[in-house]
Amino acid sequence: MFQKTKQIVIFLLCLGGLNCLRFPVSYNYGESQAQLLLAYNLLSTSQDNRVPYTLPVSGAKFWLLGSYGVSTVGTTMIWADQSGNGLDAVSVGALRPTQQLNSLNGHGVLNFNGTQRMSMGYLALAQPNSLFLVARRVAAATINTYFDGDANRHNLNHLAGGNYSIYAGVTLNGAVISAAPYRVIYAAYNGGSSVLGIDGFADTNGNTGAQAMGTPMIGADSNGAYQLVGDIAEIIAYNRLLTAGERTTVTNYLKSRYGI
Repeated sequence: MFQKTKQIVIFLLCLGGLNCLRFPVSYNYGESQAQLLLAYNLLSTSQDNRVPYTLPVSGAKFWLLGSYGVSTVGTTMIWADQSGNGLDAVSVGALRPTQQLNSLNGHGVLNFNGTQRMSMGYLALAQPNSLFLVARRVAAATINTYFDGDANRHNLNHLAGGNYSIYAGVTLNGAVISAAPYRVIYAAYNGGSSVLGIDGFADTNGNTGAQAMGTPMIGADSNGAYQLVGDIAEIIAYNRLLTAGERTTVTNYLKSRYGI
């Protein structure tokens, strides 16, 4: 029984870090447990590091969750992409947001205090594409940027007046939704046929421009301005336009998961 327990813990350690780590393990059970516990605490600061389920619509380009894949190595925070494409978000030093576990319906979120942000690698993601966020702003009367896909391409803002807004060369403003609890935000970037939706309704259809996504920033615009004061629980991106049925499926998954 003791040998089986040691093997399971070692396997979890391999899933938990950037790479699998091997540790010399004594055959003494108590000594082994102490070594493994120390290794786990050094390896990860998150609840877990790999999502134990799959998305209801496969093929995500990148997928970030507040409960999974958040680890700190020195002064660097890594928010690991769960899509399998390796498109992690990274932040260093004082720019790092704070992971808050069990914050939303039992799930973790990343809290941004207005001075923090995370950056991703270069994507060159052409339109059409689809973006989902579960997020909220806390500070009103200012522009809060949840996501910016590089030089104001594919940005998603909550404006001071309560409007949600997306932009990829042309501004498309959604309906005014002044109260700011967590929302499921959907943005389909598709030129003149783009869509901005909140919680599966309140859709705004129109032109958002045709620019491609480049190097995304999370929690601020590409210049580090219009910082978010609020929380992000999940981000999902697809490099295609989802069907109406697929959009509903993903929206319902997010609403059910987070109790929205």
